[in-house]
Amino acid sequence: MNLRLQKPTVLDQPYHNTVIIFDDQCQISRAGSAKKKRWGCFSSVRENVDMAGRCEIAEKQVSRKTSTELLAQLAEEERNSLEAIKEDLCQWITELLHEAVSPESFWQKLDTGVLLCKLANVIQRASIKEKVNLSSQDVTYNARAASGSFPARDNASQFIHWCRTCGIEEAVIFESEGLVLHKDEKRVILCLLDVARLAGKVRLPLPELVEHEREIDGHTENSKEIKQLSDEKVRIDAHISTCLVIVLHYFMVRWPL
Repeated sequence: MNLRLQKPTVLDQPYHNTVIIFDDQCQISRAGSAKKKRWGCFSSVRENVDMAGRCEIAEKQVSRKTSTELLAQLAEEERNSLEAIKEDLCQWITELLHEAVSPESFWQKLDTGVLLCKLANVIQRASIKEKVNLSSQDVTYNARAASGSFPARDNASQFIHWCRTCGIEEAVIFESEGLVLHKDEKRVILCLLDVARLAGKVRLPLPELVEHEREIDGHTENSKEIKQLSDEKVRIDAHISTCLVIVLHYFMVRWPL
């Protein structure tokens, strides 16, 4: 509220100690002394300040609620994506190792590290056959390892070491505890997805997701090649045009019309 205060007016007796102050609502405030002097507009200003404060708090609450809802939505989308990838990987492992693995039995089948080491060896032997350099040797493991045991941790460590030697990015490599104690499902899934991409280099069956990735990459590479060929053709045409102009100029100078 814009206050329009006039100069206080001191009245004659019997109100010589009374101060009259006009605000924008033409209200008059009177007081018998300076201590009792009251500005009629102050209450309105205070109400406006309180209202602005309440509006600011409400805006922060709405913003906080919106951010929370957005984070929850992103987390839900990530969970759905990981579930879809996990289902695809389970089908791929089942096909490659001939041992049933489902999203429901994912941890129970993999937490000993045995199937992961078998998977690594299948890819490793295929790389030798295809003469693709992935790792120097097969993965050794304890086939009798039980869930949560030290042999299971050792199997997981052997698989992790193989992943590193094959060039799997460190950002997706999990710790042995993350597998054995079911602590890091996200990294386990993403690491297996990168392992599946390695299988594509040695002509092994691939999960559907990786096949789609390769198709997209193939279309992208074809588009780049077409563009390169087109650019090369433009350069050749420009060069031929330049040569023709030079030859024509030569003949015109040598044998003018």
